[in-house]
Amino acid sequence: LDTDAVFVPQRLRNVLWGHCQDSDDDCLPMYLANFGRDLHGPVEAINRKGMQRYSAGVDRCLTEINYADKGEDWYLSLCLDLLRVPRAEEPRLLSDWHLRGDSCDVVHAVFH
Repeated sequence: LDTDAVFVPQRLRNVLWGHCQDSDDDCLPMYLANFGRDLHGPVEAINRKGMQRYSAGVDRCLTEINYADKGEDWYLSLCLDLLRVPRAEEPRLLSDWHLRGDSCDVVHAVFH
């Protein structure tokens, strides 16, 4: 979560709950694409199994992805895709006025 982003805990909980309602043991690895099919940096949501796969494969990402010209969000999405961590599009996760001109609303969990 970026330092200039604000999140509403109950909304965030509801968004995350919708992607895996069972125990974490039953959830497959996944991350949430929060801006269409993209991972936009103000908030990045990756479940435990997705982070475990990232941790196990980070060396592969460091050798196979040229990250010198990429922000952390672009690098991370490329890495997770390389490691075959599935993404789920979640438009309710982030409202970013820099990109869409959205103002505060009652739908989104994070505002940037």
